[in-house]
Amino acid sequence: WQFAARELAFGNWKLLELQLGTPEESRFYTPAPGEQVQVTGIVEAASSVPRPGSVPYSDHVMAVHLSGFTIPNQPAAEPLQALVYLESMRENVWTPAARLRPGDRVTLRLRAWSDVAAQFEQINRTDLDDPAIQLEEPVWGELPL
Repeated sequence: WQFAARELAFGNWKLLELQLGTPEESRFYTPAPGEQVQVTGIVEAASSVPRPGSVPYSDHVMAVHLSGFTIPNQPAAEPLQALVYLESMRENVWTPAARLRPGDRVTLRLRAWSDVAAQFEQINRTDLDDPAIQLEEPVWGELPL
């Protein structure tokens, strides 16, 4: 439909009353800024990672949906989940994270994305295909040495 700006500005528009609902509590874990926690969980999904040398950039960040973990010393009614960003390629060489596949059990050190965003947000990243997971707050993950 096309209409003129005057119709939008001066038209007889009916006001609709909208009710604000309560947001659902997320089961996705996000550590507090400055906090680090080590967890062991299962990779539910992993984004694709480019082959080294096949893309014009040398560094890459991948996304992983991690599930089935609890936080040490914190009671949880049910296992938690997290949208985890990991460094998958550095200077055209895959990191161990690039080989993660769905079903893998992995131990990761998690930090708030806000702690590392300035360093990693400019790097090319591949996100997961699930639009619902993309809405969750990400965390930064590292494989312990």
